[in-house]
Amino acid sequence: MKARPSELPRADRFWGDRLWGRLLFSPSRQHIACAKERFEQPVGSESVELWLEECGPHGAQPALLVLRLLGARGRAELATLDPIRYLPALSSIIATVNTPGFSGARGHCTLSRYFAGIDAAYDAVATRFPGAAIWVHGKSIGGFGALYLAATRSPRGIIVRNVVDVSGIAAARVGRLGRTFIPKALDARRWAAHAHCPALFVVSSNDGLAQPAIQQKVIDLYGGQASVLKVSGSHDDRELTPVDVPRYAEAVRQLWAAVGSST
Repeated sequence: MKARPSELPRADRFWGDRLWGRLLFSPSRQHIACAKERFEQPVGSESVELWLEECGPHGAQPALLVLRLLGARGRAELATLDPIRYLPALSSIIATVNTPGFSGARGHCTLSRYFAGIDAAYDAVATRFPGAAIWVHGKSIGGFGALYLAATRSPRGIIVRNVVDVSGIAAARVGRLGRTFIPKALDARRWAAHAHCPALFVVSSNDGLAQPAIQQKVIDLYGGQASVLKVSGSHDDRELTPVDVPRYAEAVRQLWAAVGSST
């Protein structure tokens, strides 16, 4: 396990923990039929759900495991095979996370439980698939979760789409005073500066929530090799445009070429 840098905030101590959970997440628990493999990982008295799906040649040990973190309303049961569907010749698995409060994951949705949940999810897949290279894919709120894991664990690569930097957004809207009320753990730039694995940042040109200029400030501070793919669309678009899909697929292949040979 990668040591947590001493200057990073402890992710289990926040003021307004429940309040931040309500502000940032919109959990749901309704049943969604799903053919994926469900795996539940305890987190103290609570749990996270991981929904697993394979791609590529069957029967082989996976070369790549992607831990996927969704946005504020996302449900793992509905998640696609992005990004492993763009590496069809590779034996791979995607494990999409429902953190406490979502679906069948036990517990309440708070900020500290979110961090504890993604910590537990990462450790669970690293233990279950010890021979696979691990990527973390995060969209929106999941983007700063991906940066957090890149700073505190050792994934081989990350893909971050439309990262929400809560601290940066607050400062842009209400000035520097906005930063003083934001937990340091929600400063995506802080996590980015301490992450060193290769990264692919996907930035939507019409993102009205995580404005491209704010995302760029996060990217500029990233501590490792970072590639940027600018695409059309808005913050919550589920799919890329037909023009952007092949560009994204090529960027995913390049990321694998950068890290795959070291597995």
